[in-house]
Amino acid sequence: MIWHLYDYYLRTGGGYFGAKKACEPLHIQYSYDDHSVSVVNSRPHSFRKLAVTAKIYDFDLSEKFSKQTTINAGPDSSTKVFDLPKLNNISKTYFLRLAMVDSAGKTRSSNFYWLSTQQDILDWKNTKWWYTPAESYADFKMLKDLPSVHLEIQAATRSDGGQNRTRVKVKNPTSHLALSVHLALMKGPQGDEVLPTRWGENYFELMPGEERSITAEYSMKDLDGATPFITVDGFNIESSGVDGEL
Repeated sequence: MIWHLYDYYLRTGGGYFGAKKACEPLHIQYSYDDHSVSVVNSRPHSFRKLAVTAKIYDFDLSEKFSKQTTINAGPDSSTKVFDLPKLNNISKTYFLRLAMVDSAGKTRSSNFYWLSTQQDILDWKNTKWWYTPAESYADFKMLKDLPSVHLEIQAATRSDGGQNRTRVKVKNPTSHLALSVHLALMKGPQGDEVLPTRWGENYFELMPGEERSITAEYSMKDLDGATPFITVDGFNIESSGVDGEL
């Protein structure tokens, strides 16, 4: 998840989707400074009866904490919802999932974090105005032990006035976490990536049994006459692909 939005070829990176998530007008987030959950509303009007849920999972995805409450978010505001507890009986690397649903049952924002019981410690004595070194870092070595996951994917493409829209359904049929799921659209199974492609979401997580529908928009001419082909990979994802049926 290096900090870059897109490269010379307009290929969007993890930083792009992280920034997109952070800048959504109605946003739920974890605050690293005080371990709280907050709702940020950048709209000029209020939102009422927002159901906020936080779930903490051990590395094996057993649920260690769950809390839900309903709040009102005022215009142009940041609202602290509740503090998360310090859990003693939990793995060194663990996961936090946040969700916010409106009164109509629509998910307005969600967020997912991998966290460590070993905190980053900053060396404030040697800080500079542009940089503060770290004395020690959070420990995420357990992530390398995530089991490999094979995802089920389906894709269908619709054309309209020279523009294509491919909708991809991605499902995690396993009992393991799928971390940093990455989709790409190719010019056929052996071709280059179609760029630019505007993905609605990318580099996302899938919990066991979870399914998401993601849309890719791109110019038909950029296929160079090939059939759209969708590939999926990720942090612990087995690479695979499927035709984006026209």
